[in-house]
Amino acid sequence: MMVSKGKIVDYSTVNLWAVQFIDLLTQKVEEMNYRARDVSLQCLIKTLAIPQLDRPSLIDRILIHSFPDKDTPWRQVLAKLDILKGVMNEFGIVPGWNWQRVFETLVITSLEHTNPDVKIQAVELTLLMNGIYGDLVR
Repeated sequence: MMVSKGKIVDYSTVNLWAVQFIDLLTQKVEEMNYRARDVSLQCLIKTLAIPQLDRPSLIDRILIHSFPDKDTPWRQVLAKLDILKGVMNEFGIVPGWNWQRVFETLVITSLEHTNPDVKIQAVELTLLMNGIYGDLVR
């Protein structure tokens, strides 16, 4: 339970509010305006650092819920990869997070993307995740 303005608020309610805020930040990270993108990414990572939030489910929601398909613009795919890189750099191994699913559905498919920036980011994430998880990535 959390206390907000003298009222007790359940953690599930806090997570529901956070989902709306995180969806908005994710949209801003996907924009081409680099200043807004960088500030939104930083704010998103700081929001995920709140200990009361269900971090594994929120990370999955960001990266998998609206998973980019082959017709998705490259900047949206790159934004998801940037978010994943920020999460990995900030939190490392998140307990309870199914990182294999994210790795298989986002990173591996991005290695075959036509945009070179997406490929480079996917390679960097593969190396970063290999450094954290080791042989499991191979």
